[in-house]
Amino acid sequence: MSDYYIGLMSGTSFDGVDASLVRTDGRDNFFCIANLYIPYPKKLSEALHELSRQITPFLRIEKELTEFHIKAVLEILKIGEFKAEAIKAIGFHGQTLLHDPQNQTIWQIGNPHLLSKQTGIDVVYDFRRADMALGGQGAPLVPIFHQMITKDYEIPVVVINIGGVANLTYIDKNQQQLIAFDTGPGNGLIDDACRKYYNQNYDDEGKIAAIGKVDNQIVNDFLQQEYFKLNYPKSLDRNIFKSVLDVLKNHSPEDIIATLTDITASSIVKAVELLPNHPQKIFICGGGSKNKQMIKLLKGKLAYRKIQCSIENISIIKGFDANYVESQAFAYLAARFFQNIASAFPSTTNASRENICGCLIKK
Repeated sequence: MSDYYIGLMSGTSFDGVDASLVRTDGRDNFFCIANLYIPYPKKLSEALHELSRQITPFLRIEKELTEFHIKAVLEILKIGEFKAEAIKAIGFHGQTLLHDPQNQTIWQIGNPHLLSKQTGIDVVYDFRRADMALGGQGAPLVPIFHQMITKDYEIPVVVINIGGVANLTYIDKNQQQLIAFDTGPGNGLIDDACRKYYNQNYDDEGKIAAIGKVDNQIVNDFLQQEYFKLNYPKSLDRNIFKSVLDVLKNHSPEDIIATLTDITASSIVKAVELLPNHPQKIFICGGGSKNKQMIKLLKGKLAYRKIQCSIENISIIKGFDANYVESQAFAYLAARFFQNIASAFPSTTNASRENICGCLIKK
């Protein structure tokens, strides 16, 4: 049976787009209805030429990155004593290099074709761009997983993931509310400062922050930025707040780490205050869940604002590990893709409608 299809092609001449409208069955029957050529403006053509001259290093890095993901799949199959044939699919997030939600753009690298062919497993990938095409932020996507994890707990519940960026999920089943947004910086700025001043990747258990002195004026000034005045849902790129490192450059290294840690904790608490109701319980996950100084600050700041709730590591919930919530989540999102169930919603990403996240690459 023949159907109507549109084909699009942009060649290595970088001059424009060819389009064809056809009717075909993909076998012996083919009928062309219309063709069209739209030339690129000179500026775009020149930009494509320039980009093509710089792309080789990027492709090498993407291949190396993907090979590490392949290694991870093969290793975890060994640990679980599973064969590839038993796995329905891999949920492949890839590596985010740029996230610009205001312009609905994101750049993530990782080769799902190589991953699928080398592992012999179907791959679900590109989870964010469908949401952004619907006007959404493309993030956060893990809230629906947070809701599943906490389904047996007293509500309302908040899950805070402290990764490079910190994000929050508010769950109130009584009101049928699922709210999510990025609260501000997470570990990203702290990690950058640790690498610069201490030649270490992170502040182990917050020990450096614990001996430093917080510059409260810088914290207060930081929280006056426009992002914290925006309504949720909202999201941000890891590097959007990097200028604060220049503001802090004349401080001692331990004071820099202490102030950055306070900024993360303060922005999280500021976000909690914006919620419809105060949570009964807060679960913490991500790398920041191991930062004892961060947790201490969160507890103190919440108590000071008379937000009475318990704070727990999400690892207390059987079957879940605070360090692996996001990798578990993308396996869960891959399952939802196959079930044709939405994973992103207007209340979590600001998309115009709920949407199924991901694309499929067959093995």
